[in-house]
Amino acid sequence: MIRKAPTLRAKYRTVALVANVGKPAVRALAPKLMEIFGRFGVRARAVPEVKKTFKGFSLLQAAPFSRIAEGSDMVLSLGGDGTMLSAASLAVAEGIPVLGVNLGNLGFITPVSLESFESSLSDSLRGLYKIQRRSMLRARITRRGKLVSDRIALNDVVILRGATAKVALLETRINGKYLATYKADGLIVATPTGSTAYSLAVGGPILDTAVQNIVLAPICPHTLSARPLVLADSSVIEILVPKTHARLNFSTDGEPGFWLQKGDKLTVTRARQSVQLLVPPGYDAWEVLRSKLGWLGR
Repeated sequence: MIRKAPTLRAKYRTVALVANVGKPAVRALAPKLMEIFGRFGVRARAVPEVKKTFKGFSLLQAAPFSRIAEGSDMVLSLGGDGTMLSAASLAVAEGIPVLGVNLGNLGFITPVSLESFESSLSDSLRGLYKIQRRSMLRARITRRGKLVSDRIALNDVVILRGATAKVALLETRINGKYLATYKADGLIVATPTGSTAYSLAVGGPILDTAVQNIVLAPICPHTLSARPLVLADSSVIEILVPKTHARLNFSTDGEPGFWLQKGDKLTVTRARQSVQLLVPPGYDAWEVLRSKLGWLGR
């Protein structure tokens, strides 16, 4: 492939590319993406499977997923919200921004549409997009006094019962004070970003992403009085597993988790890290909600 000399100046010269190659749109975008990167003189890194899809682009290097963001200036996500969550985890680890292109269905956290892909990517590479910071959660599991898991999440932290009809009993404390023992299928702790994900599906409120709050939402509670709560993001949420007949699984942002044991304690707080999301000037999150959720309005 003959590569033209770059004619445009880029702010972000090295890009970590995260793409859902199972989507036909990704393969269709490959030539245009290579053309844009060529114009800006951008180098990119991706996992081998993605590199095969973008064959012919000489400045696209293959690397393991955990390393593709090392030395990069930004992360580019091509896919749906699931792909974006994976891309965001890489961006946070390196302290760099992430741009999401929505090739899925809803796409609440992927601000760029397929139709505006070319102009949006060009503008973001030139540094014309703004950085919007999104809060994250830190989730720690302790077992018999020892830390067994320490994760961060952009959307949510979930405890969910396994494939059984038996109910979970989850003793919950806020800032060290007893709140309730939820008799439910599980609990969701969500960020404002995650308020439009699983939490929304169980009846939780939609939060402005600029607010400093956390949602605590029970999943199918066995009492009509149990309702989702909106807490200050300075809260320390502790969920204990004192006694249960159900197998309980712990996960963050939909990633594979593990089974909890009796006596385990989940502690959720706001994370020190935040996601730097690249959004276009004049980005209107309410217009996104209006469109995705089918609200009436002009």
